[in-house]
Amino acid sequence: KEPGIKIFPNPVSGPLTIQLKKAAYLNVKIYSLLGLEIFSQNFDQKSTDFQLDLNKLEPGTYFVSILSEGDVFVEKIFVQ
Repeated sequence: KEPGIKIFPNPVSGPLTIQLKKAAYLNVKIYSLLGLEIFSQNFDQKSTDFQLDLNKLEPGTYFVSILSEGDVFVEKIFVQ
């Protein structure tokens, strides 16, 4: 099933954008390659576009986990 989620840009050096096909609430977590949770944010307003400021993350590879209305979507991102 198509998740209906886009994450861009990737690689990212500033804000990360998450776009949904339909408006929803989101819980976003970012994990290191070792599986440590290093960022978590709940978005309490329904929307189709969300922005995350990742300026404080060290350059490297991370996993973004998005929980939206019971579905989980995970994607690898590269922070420059």
